Amino acid sequence: MLLSPADIYNLAPDKAAYGRAKKSANARKWRNLASTGKLTWGECKSSGAAYYKVVIDATHPEKHKFYCNCPSRQKPCKHSIALAILVSEQSGAFRIAEGIPVEIKELLAKKNAPPPTPAALAEAEKLRAEERRKSREKRLTQMSAGLAELDVWLADILRQGLARVEEQGDTFWENLAARMTDAKLGGIGKRVLRLQDLRGAPAWHEKMTAALGDIYLLSQGFQNADKLPPALQDEILNLSGINQKREEVLQLESVPDTWLVVGQSEHTADEKIYERRTWLYGENIDRIGLLLDFAFQTESYKEEWKVGHIFEAEMIFYPAAYPLRMLAKTAHRKDEVIHWQGYPNFVAFAADYAEVLAANPWMSRFPAFFTQVIPLVSDEKIELVDADKNLLPAHIPEKFLYKLLALGGGHPIDIFGEWDGEKLVILSAMAEDRFVHFTLPPLKRKEPVWRSFR
Repeated sequence: MLLSPADIYNLAPDKAAYGRAKKSANARKWRNLASTGKLTWGECKSSGAAYYKVVIDATHPEKHKFYCNCPSRQKPCKHSIALAILVSEQSGAFRIAEGIPVEIKELLAKKNAPPPTPAALAEAEKLRAEERRKSREKRLTQMSAGLAELDVWLADILRQGLARVEEQGDTFWENLAARMTDAKLGGIGKRVLRLQDLRGAPAWHEKMTAALGDIYLLSQGFQNADKLPPALQDEILNLSGINQKREEVLQLESVPDTWLVVGQSEHTADEKIYERRTWLYGENIDRIGLLLDFAFQTESYKEEWKVGHIFEAEMIFYPAAYPLRMLAKTAHRKDEVIHWQGYPNFVAFAADYAEVLAANPWMSRFPAFFTQVIPLVSDEKIELVDADKNLLPAHIPEKFLYKLLALGGGHPIDIFGEWDGEKLVILSAMAEDRFVHFTLPPLKRKEPVWRSFR
């Protein structure tokens, strides 16, 4: 039954997956650990209140088989690998069982059941489609009620004037954001919360007016979605809070290519949910895509994407008015050199950006490559100069500023960054086949506070 440490390590699809499994290989996170000698099982606590049932079956002479009822697509999953580590390192935590519990028998029967017939699959899909339809109708009803309240709120702000808005405390925004979230409009709720950060900023009246206009446009677009093109409908539903499920996206056509990870940033609004934005450049399609990963508090991200690494991968773009977000279907690390193509000048960039805004007026961060530009610093401002001597405002964390200037030494270099409507946030650069990234360290996670109840 016992697997060697090397065997267990080789079970994991990558180093990061093994690291996650190692964290779960703690007997305190498990219950009902038992073994018959050939069959070993246990229940591992999930991130919520549930427990996943995990089984290692050593009755097969050719190799061990692993079973788990968690939703992970990785086989074996981290819980299976963690159970194997527990057997190897903490065998005393397992009791010797004379029989197999009913729930473990049921799990094995379900996993080893013959594949369903085409007719059974079609019937099951029909039932799932009906459930999705009912759930969607209920959610759309909730969202419509929330949007009606939002329209009244926006009208009140315009009637009272922005000067009155500046006097409002944080609860003014937080209460409405909470009601939007309750109405299944989480995307709009986040936009409302961001409004409070605009108060007191330079030219805040103009920025607040523009942000309120974006929210109003989103509300009207949602309420008139049936009159819009399908791609724009997908965009509006996603921005409002209806995200397309991973299983549905995986059914779409993939784009095989060689991808360079060109930039990465991490954000959090509440120190609970952390968002990692990873930009990749496809060499053959000459296109940029975005991978979004989320982690809760102290949890790590499920996938590892390091800036500067190159992957042979199949990517799937989410349906949208201007597709950017991607899902990795397969990915394998490669070692080679990639050369990107970019805008030759800022006029070409401005023309493309105008077309993007016409397709998706809510585009908040637009990825852009620029070739042969020179970074300059004057009056504590960073600007890029193109071949036509045009200027573009830019920003880079102060700790990377001199690294960026030294890379070019006053000569033109290639630069990648996110355009936020006012400036280019520089994420990486390339000069004479030398790729340099300006990635900040991961955000410090706020440790959960444990309280005792008596």
